[in-house]
Amino acid sequence: MMGKMLADRRGFTLVELLVVVIILGILAAVAVPQFTGKVAQARVNSTAGTLEAMSKAVSIWATSRSGKYPAPAELPAALLESGITWPGSRDGWNNPIYYSVDDEHANFIICSFGPNGSNDAVYDNVYASSNRLGPTSGVGLIVELNNKAQSN
Repeated sequence: MMGKMLADRRGFTLVELLVVVIILGILAAVAVPQFTGKVAQARVNSTAGTLEAMSKAVSIWATSRSGKYPAPAELPAALLESGITWPGSRDGWNNPIYYSVDDEHANFIICSFGPNGSNDAVYDNVYASSNRLGPTSGVGLIVELNNKAQSN
């Protein structure tokens, strides 16, 4: 009787459990990089959206002031007219956003130095400027103006 009970017991063998663990490991190895890539792209998109809104606010401000973009000291007022607070505006990586304008107030740049928060690697910068239609990633006008960039 005892032998029959032991023979009727069913369960998973060690091999079956190992196969399940291996399959779960493969699924995790495929899913985690996909998820990480989506999070990184979401941060870039969030930053680009913030910069685009700020760029439009600065352009609207300049329209009513003979086309002159605000000086860094005037930026908080220019953004507030469009409902954007400064300081306090941060990029998708919670780093400060920088603003600079040329001496004639004819061109501006608003930029994020990307995930590392540094301008050491310009390939990961995201910026909007008066010379571009919208936020852009990578090298461009930022190289010319990065020495003048100021955070308020």
